Amino acid sequence: MRMGSGMVVLIFNLPDFAWTQCLHAILESPQVLIVEEEKIIVEENKGGQVVVEEKSLVDTVYYLKDQVKDLKQDYVKLQKDLEEEKKARKRLENMLRKSLRSIVDTNYEDNKIVVHS
Repeated sequence: MRMGSGMVVLIFNLPDFAWTQCLHAILESPQVLIVEEEKIIVEENKGGQVVVEEKSLVDTVYYLKDQVKDLKQDYVKLQKDLEEEKKARKRLENMLRKSLRSIVDTNYEDNKIVVHS
C-alpha cells in the first residue's frame, strides 16, 4: 500500500493496533496519483551518449507503446527472414546433392571396367 511521499508500507502480519493505525491513516489521507504530474527519470541512448531526462508517466507509456509496436514489427520481419533462410538452405542442400550425385555417377562411369568374354 502507498502512504505519503512515495514510501511503500507492508501491513501484513502486523498486530491489531498497527492495522488500525494504518487503516486510519489511509482513510484519513488517501493517496491520489495524478498521472500528468508524476515524473520518472529515463535514461536513453541518443547518438552514442546516455541522456538522462525527466518524463511524465503518460509520455513514458506512449514511448513504451511505440517501442512494443516496433519490436512486434521486427519480430515479424525476423520470422519472415528465417523462413526465407530455411528455404534457401533447402535449395542449396538439394543442389549439392544433385551435384555430388552427378560427380559420383561420372566417376563411376569413368572407372568402370568393361570385361568382354
